[in-house]
Amino acid sequence: MVKRSVDIVGGALLSLAAVPLIAVGTVVVMVTLRTTSPFFTQTRIGRNGRELRFPKLRTMPRSMPAYALKTEVSFDHLPRPMKFLRRMHIDELPQLFLVVTGALSLVGPRPKMPDAVEPVDAAYGAARVRVRQGCTGLWQISTAKSLLPKDHPEYDLFYVEHQSLRLDLWILWRTLMHGLRLTNLITLDDVPAWTLRQGATRRNAPVLDLTPGKESHQRANA
Repeated sequence: MVKRSVDIVGGALLSLAAVPLIAVGTVVVMVTLRTTSPFFTQTRIGRNGRELRFPKLRTMPRSMPAYALKTEVSFDHLPRPMKFLRRMHIDELPQLFLVVTGALSLVGPRPKMPDAVEPVDAAYGAARVRVRQGCTGLWQISTAKSLLPKDHPEYDLFYVEHQSLRLDLWILWRTLMHGLRLTNLITLDDVPAWTLRQGATRRNAPVLDLTPGKESHQRANA
């Protein structure tokens, strides 16, 4: 598969490039938080509902629950270096190694936390794991990223319905540009028609309905 080939090559190159940043980030975490455990892992839900181990650099004190939702946590008290690691997403870089192993893709829906922590609509949850989960995706570069994916499921549903190499490359480009603060966050209306597969257009681009067993061909609104 072309997508998997891109993941292997791109994931390997990005993983190598990320090693120095991860190394520096590790030292910063150990010094700032005064910990000998700069990494932690969560259990996340991957493709077809399989569990995967999700590594991150620690940016919160060890006393913070491992599965604290960002919408329920105040980051104002964090030391400035930790805020920087989060803002630049350096804490997420260890996940690139999961792309090489096949547990993740470069682009796809964000891996969901366990149901006990992040419950979602059953139909949305089933649709979300139809594809390989990703390091970045439409939700991550959207105006809804300050909330949780379940609060704006249209981004994941749109991707599941229209995944293509062109869409993946566009998302990767926008992720890079946003990381460099060179572009704004998007809504679904900003996704170019040329990235959609099977000749779909912005006007009639279908998304999945959240009603089990049904499909909707209504236009997605951000």
